[in-house]
Amino acid sequence: MFKRILVAGAVSILAISTAQAADIEVPAAFDWTGPYVGVHLGYGDPSFDGIYDSGELPDSPEDATYVDDINADGILGGLQAGYNVQMDNIVLGIEADISFTDFSGDAEDEDGFDVVEADVDFLASLRARLGFAMDTLLIYATGGLAYADGEFKVTDADEEVQRASFDIDEFGYVAGGGLEWAANETWSVRVEGLYYGFGHEEDIDGATDDADEDDFVELKDVVVVRGGVNWRF
Repeated sequence: MFKRILVAGAVSILAISTAQAADIEVPAAFDWTGPYVGVHLGYGDPSFDGIYDSGELPDSPEDATYVDDINADGILGGLQAGYNVQMDNIVLGIEADISFTDFSGDAEDEDGFDVVEADVDFLASLRARLGFAMDTLLIYATGGLAYADGEFKVTDADEEVQRASFDIDEFGYVAGGGLEWAANETWSVRVEGLYYGFGHEEDIDGATDDADEDDFVELKDVVVVRGGVNWRF
């Protein structure tokens, strides 16, 4: 929760700073206009929700697996490409990216019989960018469309048998902000924070014959902090 508040606060500050900076006249000797490609590496923390109940709640809560107990934070890395247009100190841009992730975790019921595992394989986004350039330093806010791909698996841990699997195949939104510094006309480095919001519930009452009709799994959101390098051409 603290990490989400921290990133949300940082994003808000960046967005406000970018808007206020538009009223400041700063010489813009460096021109950010043009295409770029790059790579990034960072850390992500996904959040899940849901319940898998092989018994009948609330009579036998020990049979329930609470999906929000899954801790699947990990590293990510990927590629981005985009294009900027600079007008005075204002920089408008569009960027697409894909991040391959190492997000995997599970939760089991009190007896350890049933396990729900979540794996997020990659995140992708298509975002607009609004920035304020102070020569070789760019402060920007960003937001747009997001996509997540992965899988939920329900396993009988006692018999080591996979009972069912459900795809994570979700569109959502992404918002964030960052700082980018141009080392020269060709190379720049950046650091940014992004919040991916999803929230589609997947009905899993068909996972087993005794699954509860209210059972579901859900990828709620992902908080990402990452650094990157861009090559401008």
